[in-house]
Amino acid sequence: MGYSDATDDYNQNKVTIQQSYGEDTQGTGSDVDAATVYATGNQFYAYNINFRNNNGTQQNIASLGFAVKSSKFAFMHGCQIYGNQDTLYISGSMFAFKSLIIGNVDFIFGAGSGYFLNSTIAPNEDGDSITAAKRATASTAGGFVFDQCSIVPAPGTDASGWKNVSLGRPWNQFANVAYIDSYMDGMIGAAGWDQWSKSNPQTDGVSYGEYHNYGPGASTCGRVSFSKQLTDAEVVPYQL
Repeated sequence: MGYSDATDDYNQNKVTIQQSYGEDTQGTGSDVDAATVYATGNQFYAYNINFRNNNGTQQNIASLGFAVKSSKFAFMHGCQIYGNQDTLYISGSMFAFKSLIIGNVDFIFGAGSGYFLNSTIAPNEDGDSITAAKRATASTAGGFVFDQCSIVPAPGTDASGWKNVSLGRPWNQFANVAYIDSYMDGMIGAAGWDQWSKSNPQTDGVSYGEYHNYGPGASTCGRVSFSKQLTDAEVVPYQL
């Protein structure tokens, strides 16, 4: 538990756990080794704390602020998680409420379950994907849900001219991500979502959904064919 002059959210947190370390994503090590805090115990709960990795924005260098181990549970209340590539790794289950997540390449990633409620999701550069999700099979529980969130540029970032941020790209063909009742800044590209790569798109079988989002980046006119607008019935399994 940290402390704050406004304990209900992250804006005035006074406590920061910080390091400056990056892991080469093209090397033999694990991206998760770069995490400032790695929750390996169960029922981890953080309140009014900032987790920061200020290693920088070097290409192909993972700079994680936080990670949750497989089969474990973590809760963030009024927290800030700063990083760059691969900011937040979710292998277990994580719930974030009134929190801030900042990063760039695939900065929320993993094969676990992440639910983000009333939180701010903030890229710090253009042209990257917010999420990189995967599941073992099409029926495996897991995925990322952004409910009543704000998808906006990172605080202090000059985002004038940004127009190519992606809501996600599939780490494998069973990626599952939904944005619900959320505000989307104009930095979100018209296509909305991206493939993994040109040579290996991995878009067969993905579940990329949007529901009642708003803002200049929420227009669905140019969305990719492998995403969909959820119906009232289809959104129910994604919502608390």
